[in-house]
Amino acid sequence: MNTSLSSPRLCAILCATLISSINVCVAEEAIKTYNAVYQVQFRGKIIGTSKLSVQPKLSQNTYRFSSSMTVKGILRLLKPKPIEEYTDFIYEQGRIRPIEFWSRDSNRGKKDDLRVEFNWEQGIATTTDAENVFVVELQADVLDRGSMQVAMMQDLAKGIEPGPYVLVDGDSLKTYRYAYKGETTHETPLGLIDTYEYIQQRDGSTRQTSIWVAPQLAYLPVRIEQKRSSETNTIFMLQGVEGLKK
Repeated sequence: MNTSLSSPRLCAILCATLISSINVCVAEEAIKTYNAVYQVQFRGKIIGTSKLSVQPKLSQNTYRFSSSMTVKGILRLLKPKPIEEYTDFIYEQGRIRPIEFWSRDSNRGKKDDLRVEFNWEQGIATTTDAENVFVVELQADVLDRGSMQVAMMQDLAKGIEPGPYVLVDGDSLKTYRYAYKGETTHETPLGLIDTYEYIQQRDGSTRQTSIWVAPQLAYLPVRIEQKRSSETNTIFMLQGVEGLKK
């Protein structure tokens, strides 16, 4: 990973680290909550919208990360219902611990449903899909797809470079690493937004995801590009956000 920092980025991270250290003495910093909307493009064509959110639940220190995608046009005939994912997690003493993850595509009944239950007392995670049940042993700080995005934002806000993160993936654990690529300004419906670009890649995979995060929006992704063998397939571009200060 490229750990060299430009002066503006270095100052921002040092300031975040200082503020984070001060906050620890007063109270633990809460998870940033928000609702964000993205335009989704697939191979150059706009196919719909995606919504990401983090909101508190009734239980103390418990939150839900959710994502949903709704397609439009002729694709709406095939998938009239949103494709949804949720992660419930606990945030205590600066650590994120997922409780449950599930993915649903109601357009296909339960064929593509996926659920992961984390039992931290027993030290296992159980993954259930339409055909299989997998049990894997947990290690400290294991995450899932939803809580990994929350962890990335939290780490950057604390002045910590993101990753590597270990995720439960079916019958095994997979490691995702991040490489810093530079600074870019994006033109968005919210105006011009300065961002830092990171490349996310799973060990042993040819897929890469480029993520541009905005310090002024608590490191929320402004643009996400999913690639395979250097070819960009899907792009998510921020259209609006509620709950984060600009």
